[in-house]
Amino acid sequence: MKRKNMDMISNNYKRTKQVKTMSDTYYIPFKPSKGGLLLLSTNFCDVLPQKERHHAIAILNENDELPVIIDPRERTLWGLDKFFSDFMQENTHSLEITIKNKNPFKFTIKGSKNHPEPVKPITADIDQRPDQGIYLGQEKIYQFDGWIAKNYLMTLDTSDLNTHVFICGVTGSGKTVLGKIFLEEAALKGIPCIAIDLKGDISSLALIFSGAEEPAELAPFVRTKENESFEIKYAQLANEQKRNLGSFGITAKDVFQYQNQASINIFTPKSNSGFRLAFSAFLKPPKELEKMQKEDIDAYQEAIDFTSENFVNRLQLPKSLKNKAKGYIYEIIKYYWDLKQSMEGAEGIQMILNEFLQPELPISRIGGMDIAEWINDKERRQISGAINELLIGAGRLWFKGLPFDLNFLTDKNEFNGKTPITIINIKHLGFSEQAFIVGHIAFMINFWMRESETDDTKLLFYIDEIGGGGSKEALFPSVAIPPSKPALNRLIRQGRSFGISCLLATQSPNDIDFKALSNCRTWIVGTLRTEREQKKIREGITTSDIVADTTLDKIADLDTGHFIITAPSFAPHKKWQIFHERWLMHYHIGLLDKDIRQIVEKYEKSAKDRIASAEEFLKNNNIPQAISLLTSVIRDFRLSKHRSQAFLQLGKLYYGQDQVSLA
Repeated sequence: MKRKNMDMISNNYKRTKQVKTMSDTYYIPFKPSKGGLLLLSTNFCDVLPQKERHHAIAILNENDELPVIIDPRERTLWGLDKFFSDFMQENTHSLEITIKNKNPFKFTIKGSKNHPEPVKPITADIDQRPDQGIYLGQEKIYQFDGWIAKNYLMTLDTSDLNTHVFICGVTGSGKTVLGKIFLEEAALKGIPCIAIDLKGDISSLALIFSGAEEPAELAPFVRTKENESFEIKYAQLANEQKRNLGSFGITAKDVFQYQNQASINIFTPKSNSGFRLAFSAFLKPPKELEKMQKEDIDAYQEAIDFTSENFVNRLQLPKSLKNKAKGYIYEIIKYYWDLKQSMEGAEGIQMILNEFLQPELPISRIGGMDIAEWINDKERRQISGAINELLIGAGRLWFKGLPFDLNFLTDKNEFNGKTPITIINIKHLGFSEQAFIVGHIAFMINFWMRESETDDTKLLFYIDEIGGGGSKEALFPSVAIPPSKPALNRLIRQGRSFGISCLLATQSPNDIDFKALSNCRTWIVGTLRTEREQKKIREGITTSDIVADTTLDKIADLDTGHFIITAPSFAPHKKWQIFHERWLMHYHIGLLDKDIRQIVEKYEKSAKDRIASAEEFLKNNNIPQAISLLTSVIRDFRLSKHRSQAFLQLGKLYYGQDQVSLA
């Protein structure tokens, strides 16, 4: 990703060096600016009695004093607008400033024909990353015909996450990078994350990279052109990574700390590229079922409706039969849910099939009709045949893999004390399957969150594209209702009371339902090119009862990686701010299926090698060390296919069968 140098000021403004005289007089290049702003030099700022932002007095003539503000860190002087409005600019090339008093700080100011020498650009690198807050980057201001980096960090309070975050910006704006920054920061704060990866860009979060690693660690993922040297390419990448991280105050030690705190795992439904994740055709009933039925019956019925409708949509049936099937299946699911009986996996489909073939459940009516009037024997057989197809061949692929269990995926103890970042990569699936998975996950989060209310954020749920990217296939559209929308809508409305933070992003503001996003209180806007997009985002902001200001006029002028932001913690002073996103602590590329397989294979090889080492210790009769290694496989490789083998062999050792093969 190309970025502009953080201390760059537009070349359209020729800055010049102040020349100090023996009488404490400085000559400052003159160019009027909005807000009566002047850019100062290091020489002038060095003599200031205070190094923080402070008030001063500008003496315009013997009887006219003007209060101003000087910020030595930004090398700016604010408040000369009255002086500029009255000032005759003809033949004036600089301003002559003479210090008269340092406490309080007073100076005279008048025009000069002097031509001072150029000064060095503002340097605004960050010394170190902050300990507190969600660190997004560096504040910027638009002055002197360009973006100026300020010596202020852009951070959010962690409490801002609970009111949800919305990010919008066109392709190339840096939107995805910003979303990944949130994931990195959440993990550092101990907040588990679930991230939906629609294109493969999020999965590279697993490639943690400080620039100090051995080349072999990144070699499988560095793509070189024909006749291009990997060694040279890697050296360039490493230097760029260290330089860019350093400009935001991030060191190799910080990256190492992040690596030790985060467990990043890539899951792939219906695919063996990543860790295979199983999705049942039916939602698992919520643990707090009675409470949900009593306090939020709409959510209860909506979840059953989602499950029954999406199951029926998989059936190869004419529309008339689908409607009959849905009504019946709704009642079957409701019956089993009321018994708190799970319908997960192939067994759940078999339960539905059995009821169509040989009805035994006490379901006598569908709506206002007798069951026999609703569906006849011929229709039962037709629907049964369609259901049975889901238990044959490709239909069974949904049920293979680890079950989607939020208690497991959010528990640090399951990941060796590290904060889990669960990336669910679904780029290989069609839109209808993607929408089903997003809806399924959102409903499961809705069930899970009700187990305990909290003011703290207990999960960050991230989707990089809720719009259609310009197509009609949007996960959260304004008009259509795909399987993903009802559950997402409910999470946005209710999640904040249960510690769920939704981080939702889009490059297509025209495609999404802004009215439903009114509960998002942190808005981050990158560049938007068209007037229609800019108008749409302003309408969305108004819908959320957030006050817009003139800062939003810069939307079309934002560079890559630059955003306008407002958050609850800003009020009432900051309102909207502009910032430049920080550099990522990993190698940011789009991963292919083969890349994901290599990440998983490396993980599995580490587990297998540790078991092989245990075998060697066992051959040398060093049983304690063998036990220690097998225990570490069980502890450190919770997702490995070799973990069951370690359990088996460890059990044999504990029962005295020490002469066993661990291969």
